[in-house]
Amino acid sequence: MIKNAYARNYWEETGAIGKRMQETLKADVYIWDFWTIYEPDARWSDAQHLPAPSFWQHQLRGRLPADRLLNPTDFAAHVDALLARLPH
Repeated sequence: MIKNAYARNYWEETGAIGKRMQETLKADVYIWDFWTIYEPDARWSDAQHLPAPSFWQHQLRGRLPADRLLNPTDFAAHVDALLARLPH
C-alpha cells in the first residue's frame, strides 16, 4: 500500500468500482486489480460513471492488454511526470 498525500487506496467489497472501471475503460472483463493515475481536474461527480484515468495499468495477466500490465518503474515514471507538471 502506498501512503502519502497524493495516493489513495480503495477497497470496495460489492464490486461496483470494478464494474464501473470496466465500463469506463470499455473492457470485456471485470477489472479488479488495477492502478490508475488521474489529472488534478478529474471529477468524481457521478457514482454511476467514473472519470477516465490519464494512465492505468493492471495485474490481470491474460485478461487485459499485455502492454498495460503493471510495471512499477513505468508507473512511477508516469506519476513523476504528472507531479512535475503540478504547481509547487
